[in-house]
Amino acid sequence: MISDLPGGPKEQERLACDELENRQASALLLQHRIKNMLANIRALAAQTYCNSDTLDEFYEAFEGRLQALALAQGMLGARKDGMVNLTDLVLEQLLSDAAAHPDAVSTDGPDVLLEPDAAQTFALVIHELITNAIKHGALGSEDGRISVRWGIHEREPQPYFQFDWRETGVSIAPDGGNPGFGRRLIEEAVPHQLGGEAKLLLPPDGCRLHMSVPVGQKIRLVTSLTGGREESRGAFATAPGQKERDEC
Repeated sequence: MISDLPGGPKEQERLACDELENRQASALLLQHRIKNMLANIRALAAQTYCNSDTLDEFYEAFEGRLQALALAQGMLGARKDGMVNLTDLVLEQLLSDAAAHPDAVSTDGPDVLLEPDAAQTFALVIHELITNAIKHGALGSEDGRISVRWGIHEREPQPYFQFDWRETGVSIAPDGGNPGFGRRLIEEAVPHQLGGEAKLLLPPDGCRLHMSVPVGQKIRLVTSLTGGREESRGAFATAPGQKERDEC
């Protein structure tokens, strides 16, 4: 029948139904993400308040963490697949929090996609590391340097994503005492949100973080980008042709 032909009424009706279903699915997904984000913000506000001695200290710490979440959320909305490229997230966070220290930080790693929970977790982790580096570490020292490296390493039964942050050229107090909230956030959020592990060390020459997370739905290696990624820009951009190294 004519109505069954391509472009006929039945096909148009089917296309309209498909579009409606896609919109409804997108709306439900957005609602779920907003609900989770608000819950995370509420918990973050409460924990930041409990670990602040003054309202000014609370405001400064919470504002920085909220901006980190907002950055991740904005990048999630910029891609059609609702994910974030880790390279872009690291560079944007550095440009946001450490723009005054462009020559102190080097980055090296392949393109890796993060789903929303992973993107928000990484945004907070990177923000906490930068904040600590400015106040107590490499970014507060003239000779301080930071190396940020990540890659995919083969293991059984599945590959693992590894992320390393290393500071050098700075003298800080040895690791000890009660860990601050920023440290607890890093070491507890990674297992809880990503199913991985994180170890933050404070040797005399600078802060070091090693993260290991199984590759899966939350973290994916990109073999070819299909759009949505911004070009790396600024002094923090990774060097062309950088490849994963086996040793960190």
